[in-house]
Amino acid sequence: MNILNSITAAMPEELLIQCSQFAPIKEYSDGYTIHNRGDLKSGLSIVYCGQVKLGNYGMDGKYQQTATLSKADTFGEFTLFNNLPRTHHAMAIGKTKVIQFP
Repeated sequence: MNILNSITAAMPEELLIQCSQFAPIKEYSDGYTIHNRGDLKSGLSIVYCGQVKLGNYGMDGKYQQTATLSKADTFGEFTLFNNLPRTHHAMAIGKTKVIQFP
């Protein structure tokens, strides 16, 4: 487990529920694209339940997965703090719910 996962996995259930009270929870079906690399949609996302895979397509068109995020893992921080476009494609694995802070 990398250090990022060990930090975010430590988010208590109570804090996750509190976060859900301040931002909408979006539900995604298996394989649904949450966002694409290059999207200018800024925001912090927290996996509420399910999983999200992050990765990019190479020049050969093949998808290269770089991370699998689970409950309480976050993504999108760079878009908020640095006003940058999305750096990875994010897709739901199975039925997934994500808290999305704009």
